[in-house]
Formats: sequence, C-alpha cells, structure tokens
Amino acid sequence: MSTRSRKSYERLIEAVKAFPPTATSVAHPCDESSLAGAVEAAKLGIIAPILVGPQKKILAAAGGGLDAIVFTAGIGERAVAIREAVCRRAAWLGVELDPAANAGHGPRISTASSRVSAWVIPTNEELMIARHTRTLVGQR
Repeated sequence: MSTRSRKSYERLIEAVKAFPPTATSVAHPCDESSLAGAVEAAKLGIIAPILVGPQKKILAAAGGGLDAIVFTAGIGERAVAIREAVCRRAAWLGVELDPAANAGHGPRISTASSRVSAWVIPTNEELMIARHTRTLVGQR
C-alpha cells in the first residue's frame, strides 16, 4: 500500500470510529485472511461481524483461535436443536454446551469451563437502524 493510500485508509478508519460498530454480514469468510479482516475491523470497533457461510469452513478457518460463538436473529434465538448441533460440531475448538441453558435460550449457553463461550443474543434491527439514523441526523 502506498503512503498516500495508507494515510487515506487511516483517515477513513478514524472517521468511522465516531459511529457505533455496525452489524455487518461477512459472507463466506472461509479462509484465514478473510476471517482476519473481519476480526481486525471488529477490534477497531468498526463492525460487529455476522459470519455467513458454510459453518465447517468458517470454524476451520478460525482454528487459530475463537473467543465466542453468538447465535442471533430468528433461528439463532429460537432453534435449540440448531444451536446444539453447531456447538457439538465446534467442540474441537473448545465449545462445551450447557444443555439446560440452551433449552432456556441463554443468554450464555456454554458451560462455565468452556474455553469458547456460546451466547444467544436477541437482535433488534429496527432499533439499530433508528440509532444510526439519529447519530447521522444529529451530526448535520
């Protein structure tokens, strides 16, 4: 990256940090570099990534480390069996599901000793849109 491009990039990052992280769908992040980009943007506070794609490939790409699995939206919030299946398949990463907490829809559905935590977090897309709109309108 040229010095000029790098400076433009840094100005852009600083500008978007003024806003709350945006829920962002990251489609098919099945290799380490794609996943690393989403992780970097999340660490910078720019996005709240929602990984969309083949579960096995995403989990394999995260083999170097995973802090948490978050289930959200309709299926993630309500589908006990799907959460159980995902956590079972992610056991090799250190996910230990608490069946009672999962049946009760969380919020934490992993055991206290789980190396990778698992959570059910309800979404309210309309509220987030309203907050972002209020922030943008308030700056004008």
